[in-house]
Amino acid sequence: MKTIDLETINKYNNNFIDKIQNFDFIKASIFNQMLLIGARFNDVYYLNNWEQIDDVFFRLKPLKNNNIRIINIKNMDPLLINQIQKKYNIYENTSYSNSLLWFKRIYENPFLFIKNKSVKTHIFRHAFAKNLKKKGKTDNEIKIILGERNQSSANQYIYSDIYTTI
Repeated sequence: MKTIDLETINKYNNNFIDKIQNFDFIKASIFNQMLLIGARFNDVYYLNNWEQIDDVFFRLKPLKNNNIRIINIKNMDPLLINQIQKKYNIYENTSYSNSLLWFKRIYENPFLFIKNKSVKTHIFRHAFAKNLKKKGKTDNEIKIILGERNQSSANQYIYSDIYTTI
């Protein structure tokens, strides 16, 4: 087992987004949004969970029983913004299982684990929380930004070690 530092995770994530854009711009948009705000796949995929509040902010009501998140348009993928505004979902023909296959094929190290559990695309959420902490956000602020109801849930994203078996 080898612990992976945040800089390496960020490099993996950014390289993945760059590579996937060459193959599938729709999946790239979903993954990019996951990375930009630490969202789960289904939170991006289901557009009826999104609502534009004004010219600057969008509201995301997560599928999981978490708190509503307010997202600045600066932190949103342009394709997602366009779909929300036009009420047309081009993500609908993209399945999580198919997206996961692409992740495993393209991600530099698809064998990442946290507490003996493979993290796969959830690595974006973990990296997002860890990057917020690195930027000086408090644990409570990160909990709110992630939309988590409990601090212990947010702390799992902030403080858990990411490691690889290869």
